[in-house]
Amino acid sequence: MKTPMTTPKWNFSIYLLAILPPLFWAGNFVLGKWAVTTIPPVQLSFFRWLIALFILSGITYKTLKDHYKTIIKNIKKIFIFSLLGIVGFNIFIYIALQKTTAINGALINSTMPIVTLLLSIFIIKESFQFKQYIGITASFFGLLVLFSSGDLSVFLKLNFNQGDIFILLGVACWSLYTILVKKWVIELPFFVFLFSIVFIGCLLHIPLLFIEASYTGWANFSYPTLTAIIYLAIFPSILAYFFWGKVVTSIGPAKASLFMYLTPIFSTIFALIFLKEKIHVHHLVGFIFVVIGIVLVNKVHKKNGTIEIS
Repeated sequence: MKTPMTTPKWNFSIYLLAILPPLFWAGNFVLGKWAVTTIPPVQLSFFRWLIALFILSGITYKTLKDHYKTIIKNIKKIFIFSLLGIVGFNIFIYIALQKTTAINGALINSTMPIVTLLLSIFIIKESFQFKQYIGITASFFGLLVLFSSGDLSVFLKLNFNQGDIFILLGVACWSLYTILVKKWVIELPFFVFLFSIVFIGCLLHIPLLFIEASYTGWANFSYPTLTAIIYLAIFPSILAYFFWGKVVTSIGPAKASLFMYLTPIFSTIFALIFLKEKIHVHHLVGFIFVVIGIVLVNKVHKKNGTIEIS
């Protein structure tokens, strides 16, 4: 029989664990912003995932052969997952961070639930209510504020920050990846699936790697840059996904999704401290409208005395 002290301890540990993935993903924005000053974007993405691939090989080598047929059967789907989630998302984000701030990148990235919903309407014909239209409008306005740095006249001049556009392209890639993961269910253990898409993703990087190197040359790696790549390979690439799976299993996707709001908050704090970036009024206004939109888009209902958000 459990004592009254047992449950709170367990709950506390799970909610503490739920903080780690947003923390690691925030580190991806801030460390990525620093790293792209010395490492070109495609090279940064490739070497990050190459190190992750070696780590995943050590985790999956005993079980990989048991799932070989499933991987081959679903190779086209795995190829698309790799193209969107490993190649497209990461390269677009790192290109963007060459041209925009880590704060702006993280805040625009927080529109991902809205972009995912919009794509869901066309891809899986998901329906939604009037309040969700309002939510999309609110988030879209917040996005406009972030894109324009608070000066909406830039849209008349078509004078956008290219980095913000690349962030949005990365968000679109990840949103599409998220939708297809739900639509195309592949019966593979988590780490085997991750190994598969990372392996294909590394292969897809190779031609882009040489094209980029012909323009930028190869990066000169130093101890700090190698440390940064190792962090990116371990924490936001592997541990964040593993911990996130544990959290979703323990407290459910509804409660877990609320912790994603911590990513732009952590990113902003890290960027202020380590990159000496400055937060402006348009950041706060844009983020507030984005959060309002996400809250309205989420379906809130009461069940058995608790509130669930899907």
